[in-house]
Amino acid sequence: MEKFRKNYGIVGLCVVVVVYIIYNIPFLSLPYYWDEAWSYIPAVEEMVSKGSSMLPGSISVASYKGHPLFFYFISSVWLQLFHNNIFWSKCLALIISVFTLLYTFLLAKFLTRKDIAALLSVIYLASQDIFLAQSTMVLPEMLLALLSLMGLYYYFKNKFWIFFLSASLLMLTKETGIILVISILFSDALFFILEKKGNFRYYIVSRLPLYLAFTPVSLFFIYQKFKIGWFFYPEHIGYIDLSHNFFNKLNGYSSFLFLFQGRNIAFVFILLLLLVKVIKNKRLKISKMWATLLIFILFYLAFLSANFYSTRYILSLIPIFSILSIWGIFALLKNKYLLIMISSVFIIFSIAYTSHNFKGSDTNIGYRNVVYVQKEMVRYCEDKDLYNCKIATHFLMRDILVHPLSGYLSNGKIFRQVEEKIGSETNYVIVSSNEQNKTINLQLNTLSVSLLKKYTKKQAWCKLFIINRK
Repeated sequence: MEKFRKNYGIVGLCVVVVVYIIYNIPFLSLPYYWDEAWSYIPAVEEMVSKGSSMLPGSISVASYKGHPLFFYFISSVWLQLFHNNIFWSKCLALIISVFTLLYTFLLAKFLTRKDIAALLSVIYLASQDIFLAQSTMVLPEMLLALLSLMGLYYYFKNKFWIFFLSASLLMLTKETGIILVISILFSDALFFILEKKGNFRYYIVSRLPLYLAFTPVSLFFIYQKFKIGWFFYPEHIGYIDLSHNFFNKLNGYSSFLFLFQGRNIAFVFILLLLLVKVIKNKRLKISKMWATLLIFILFYLAFLSANFYSTRYILSLIPIFSILSIWGIFALLKNKYLLIMISSVFIIFSIAYTSHNFKGSDTNIGYRNVVYVQKEMVRYCEDKDLYNCKIATHFLMRDILVHPLSGYLSNGKIFRQVEEKIGSETNYVIVSSNEQNKTINLQLNTLSVSLLKKYTKKQAWCKLFIINRK
């Protein structure tokens, strides 16, 4: 019994991980969705066929769009070691998400010095809608979240050479990773100046691994410039926007991180606790670790807001938010039972939201319902032998009808005449709840059509119309 008391955190973590894995097993064979289907899986498969490599140009530029190649590399190696199919590719995604839970526990325990706080942080993270949605998706965002947690953990533990490895792989996964290193360097230098401790020369030498972390990704982009002619994908450079849209995106990302998906209760409660503490004590001392995490959040939000908008990019901050929420309670309150009760309220709110939200984006578990109805629709079209009929549909549905890699086609046979607009000879139109094609919607209102088939599951739906022609 005494041994259990000393290790209840680890035991609890193991229970959470086992439940989490069991919950995700049914989704390991789901067809690919959205960016998985049309962007990442084709690039990974190209690397499988050409050979795994992290050098720029090892696969077509259109496939990897100038990003560093670590995610594609480990995915292709994994598929070559095991079976090259949907189940095994999603197994790798699930393994990465499990390690994200483990490092959330390690980081939270190091910061709070309490097993119960670390365990509650993991449970809170595991209940987040975006985390559950991304847990089996073949996308780089979960790997970014894992490597960010590793970087923070080893930095706080002063294991700078392990930080060098984590941060290097982080930046070789996606350019966004540079923000973690910049945030840590900024916070570290700021506290060195404020505390006025130590020799400056020794300080620089001791932080050498932190600066060297930029080396691998710098070499990647230099080689890319030499081989292809540019450092960064030109089309993505065009996404950078510091106009008023920056503030619109900043508002969107901030709202999603702090208020959406049931996180509002934790955010508001922690703010109120901080306000009470400031009024009571007249001052609030922020530790270096708190400051580093907050700086990382601010810098990350600013970087995301200056680039292309996609809410799943915020995933790297969700574990940090989960840790700070639970850590905030334990730092500001003293009653043990009250701490556990309030943390449980946060988790219950998160679970309640996840259980009732089925919008169908890649940041909530409702996407699985979209996959289901679209797969059923593809099967119906196959059964009706519509392979050579002219079909109009939206971009994502078109992609899964013409690319076997997406996993929707039962026999690999593709539909040969699929377009994204209704033409004079179009026979059928498919529309879905997850993506709207304004042109097709307008055309449907002007044509004589009949609903031939409809599949629904919760809020997801997919409809097949036949055009009535004279």
